[in-house]
Amino acid sequence: VAGPESGTAFRHVDWAPDGRRVAWVKHRGNENPALESCDLGGGSPVAVFSDARLRLSRWMPGNRIILSMVEFPPNDGSHNLWELRIDPRSQRARARPRRITNWVGTVFVHLSATADGERLAFVRAKALVDISVSEFDVMAERLKGTRRLIAADRTNWPSAWTPDSRALLFHSDRNGS
Repeated sequence: VAGPESGTAFRHVDWAPDGRRVAWVKHRGNENPALESCDLGGGSPVAVFSDARLRLSRWMPGNRIILSMVEFPPNDGSHNLWELRIDPRSQRARARPRRITNWVGTVFVHLSATADGERLAFVRAKALVDISVSEFDVMAERLKGTRRLIAADRTNWPSAWTPDSRALLFHSDRNGS
């Protein structure tokens, strides 16, 4: 495989279970991320699958690849895992990926699989955004008296104060979206 063109990054490089191919997620400019693979004996890379939501991949036995993909808005802070079946001859996707998780608020940071493909390990990060309020001491130029405004296991975003500064408007995913 030749080096990437300018502005291109290869991420999440992975070996095929038989050790004869290598795959990666290619990022270039405004293009959708693309899962590509290449035979170690030479030849041009094959575009296996491309989708704007693609983040991670892990090649599994049985011509399967597990993908981590971002959800559509308003849940675009969440990732889920999908299974992609590939044709062993062409190395291209046989069909659209099939969802295998349906978790809200999860971001997959790493995927690892056993050699037989029967177990998958992953780093599943959960991001919660809390709202805190502080007094701003103008003279000392620092915050004081910081306190958590909302005690919940949800993600909350402050938007604006009311004109009288007595109430804070915020939006939340407490009902799932």
